[in-house]
Amino acid sequence: MRNSIRNLLKLCFFLTFLFSSYFCSSQIAKDSVVTQDTLVIKPASFQKKMEENKDKNKFNKLVYKLFFKNSSSKEASKKIIALNRFKDFEGKIIRNIHITTLDPFGYSIADSTKKPEKFIEKAGNSLHVKTKNFTIKNYLLQKQGETLDSLKILESERLIRSQRFTRRVVVQMETVGKDSDSVDLYVYTLDSWSIIPTVNYSNSKLGIELRDRNFMGWGHDFSNYYRQNFENGKYVFRTNYTIQNIQRTFINFNIGYHSNEENEYSKSVSLSREFYSPLTRWAGGAYVGQRAHQDSIPNTDGIVAQNFKYNLQDYWGGFSINLSKRETTLAKRLNNLIISARYFNVHYVEEPIAELDPIDFYSNEEF
Repeated sequence: MRNSIRNLLKLCFFLTFLFSSYFCSSQIAKDSVVTQDTLVIKPASFQKKMEENKDKNKFNKLVYKLFFKNSSSKEASKKIIALNRFKDFEGKIIRNIHITTLDPFGYSIADSTKKPEKFIEKAGNSLHVKTKNFTIKNYLLQKQGETLDSLKILESERLIRSQRFTRRVVVQMETVGKDSDSVDLYVYTLDSWSIIPTVNYSNSKLGIELRDRNFMGWGHDFSNYYRQNFENGKYVFRTNYTIQNIQRTFINFNIGYHSNEENEYSKSVSLSREFYSPLTRWAGGAYVGQRAHQDSIPNTDGIVAQNFKYNLQDYWGGFSINLSKRETTLAKRLNNLIISARYFNVHYVEEPIAELDPIDFYSNEEF
């Protein structure tokens, strides 16, 4: 064991020596001036030197990967290119916002002349409920009459694209006049097919699920599941309804219920607001629910399964602090510190008898 540790220390010392040697030799050659036994190194020159020499040998490449992140990453380039799309419109007043939603089959955002031609495309579109304009508008971080902020527009585009009911989204702008300080905003979205039916059958059990991820075109998620057991006549039932982004607040509401063949059930109601964007300043959530089930606790007295029923409460909140006093650049605007807190409570309405739980393992919790 001691020999292994000693060998590991030797290896670390050797790597440190090589790294230091490379550092010194590279800097002395070009970026340093020796005066009275003093080495002066230019700030940022080491990273530049490492980037220039990283492909010369495997060791240089390993050191570069360990200590530096590629400054010309694809993600950073995409972000800059996306922001440049709106650079000429920055600071202008948003006069009007126009929203166009397209059915999921046969249409294209890139080609406005493309129309559905096949029968199956037309049939699918006739069964589909298009997303309402106000649903899309709720995800825009800017309103009519505000000064255009390219970062907020880019985030709005990302938020719309991330929804399950949307396949494509493009935001375009058009100036009102040659010398006008106003701009019109055009949002084009292509819907995704939102109704998902599922049927399964096994061992005399037939299950049917129907889910709509864009119920009535409102962006709500509504799912129902039913499974019938033909042997004992019992069934499983589950329903869940989620309202996304209530009145442009980005607060989500959820209500759900689930029961199984053993008469066990769970029911809950919740409100939540996530950190949906780096620009979000506060978030939080509240969950209230009840669960009831049966479970067996190992014992030598032959006591059968016990009933468990408990209420759950879960609350949390957080806020984001921008670490830069002046939010002038993209990096500074997205440089945040998030602080959060949580309260969780479990209250047992029915719990196992004391003989099976002498240490109160199944007891009320609060933290």
